[in-house]
Amino acid sequence: MFRGLELSDIRRTNSGVRRAYYAGFIPPQHGKKKTTYIFAELAAGGTRFETQEAAQLFRDERLDPRNIASRSIHGGEFLCKNWQIERLDSGDYVIFCEGPFILDNRRV
Repeated sequence: MFRGLELSDIRRTNSGVRRAYYAGFIPPQHGKKKTTYIFAELAAGGTRFETQEAAQLFRDERLDPRNIASRSIHGGEFLCKNWQIERLDSGDYVIFCEGPFILDNRRV
């Protein structure tokens, strides 16, 4: 389950694809089974990794194997796959996903 941004806040390309940066998660609470993933609109709001290797390891172990889904602008669900890593001017790295998703709530 996504928690992150409102549809109007996501950067949009001509194809309707939006980019969201991984910003954290909230473990399941009160007997629920699903983890809530938090995303940020801007790279500055994403979780930072000091090295590309650390970002890759986190992506490969914690994000790629998961079925992280959100509502799609096309209806139904969108499964976030193909996580990508971006190097920031600071030298840190962030992880993002692109897709036609709808994110709820704001975290920048």
